[in-house]
Amino acid sequence: MYIAAIRALLKLTDRGTLKDKRRVVKGFLAEMERECRVSATETGWQDSTAFFEAGLCKATSDHRVAERVIDHVSRRIYEDPRFCYVELRTEIIPMG
Repeated sequence: MYIAAIRALLKLTDRGTLKDKRRVVKGFLAEMERECRVSATETGWQDSTAFFEAGLCKATSDHRVAERVIDHVSRRIYEDPRFCYVELRTEIIPMG
């Protein structure tokens, strides 16, 4: 069993209110869950209108699947015009 883990600190390109940010973040996390079949949540910078931190993970029995998930999510983050990445950390954690 492997856990693909991603932590991303992102800066919104269009700065607005916290309500605007929540709409963008909620939409992004829902897209990641739907497209990449990962668990995703906002993990930091909740009170900032410019930044947010997202944590995403997926459990799988295949190391190659974990690598593909990390590659796909990372590419999706880099290509999304709603924000630019500040920091992106990834890890594949072997379990058992």
